[in-house]
Amino acid sequence: MKKRHINRLLVHGTLVFILFLTIYPLFVMVVSSLKTNIQIYQNLYFFSLPLHFEHYTIAFGQIYKSIINSLIVTAGNVILTLIISALAGYAFARFQFKGKNLLFMVMMMMMMVPYFLILIPQFIISQKMHLLNTYAVQILPPSSAFAILSTFLITTHMESLPQSLFEMATIEGAGDFKIFYYIALPLSKPILATVCITTLISSWNNYIWPLVSANAEKVRPVILQVSKVIASTYQMPGVSFAAYVIASIPLLLIFTVATKPFVEGLTAGAVKA
Repeated sequence: MKKRHINRLLVHGTLVFILFLTIYPLFVMVVSSLKTNIQIYQNLYFFSLPLHFEHYTIAFGQIYKSIINSLIVTAGNVILTLIISALAGYAFARFQFKGKNLLFMVMMMMMMVPYFLILIPQFIISQKMHLLNTYAVQILPPSSAFAILSTFLITTHMESLPQSLFEMATIEGAGDFKIFYYIALPLSKPILATVCITTLISSWNNYIWPLVSANAEKVRPVILQVSKVIASTYQMPGVSFAAYVIASIPLLLIFTVATKPFVEGLTAGAVKA
């Protein structure tokens, strides 16, 4: 009994330590965003008075347009990825066709290809299609990459659904689209939520591809714009930290409200019916 209690304390202590390592850098960033450069040098790790909330006003004035750009791009990535992966996942789970296993295996192999290997070919194709410095170049190529993992997750989940439901719908005369729309999609809400969350986070944090393909100010995402924030020497780097905090707020809100559906989606297809 005593040994079990010690093991529990060790586990809880380790988890608390990991939580501290995860949260404390964010705390330091928030604290630093409210300081001048002199206050940061004098006291890096804790609050110093007076607090400079005007840093957030300055930062927001320089990045709000990029936040709108990121929202547009992220919404496009999420919608396109959901459409592609839901249709593909349903096809892989429900239909038997020649080359199905090979196609699925090739798609899974694409997950193992390092992104940097396809960066230059992807850039050349986008350039020849005149897509550079547009919203489209930030949506179409990334969505094709996001759809691979999403298709795998949705396929695994839909294969775990009771096949009797689909058979009964077919006997009742429902076509493939009705079965997909009225049965498969409603039963796949947890995994669709997971796909939505993972795509949203990946799209919002996508740095390398926008850096080489969409660095024009009119379409620049916020992840690039935060590094271009300027202020007086006295106010920097506090204004930059304020910009980072503002840019991270959407992801923090998503994490707060979407943890439960995210976990449910990851475990939804763990056991086949």
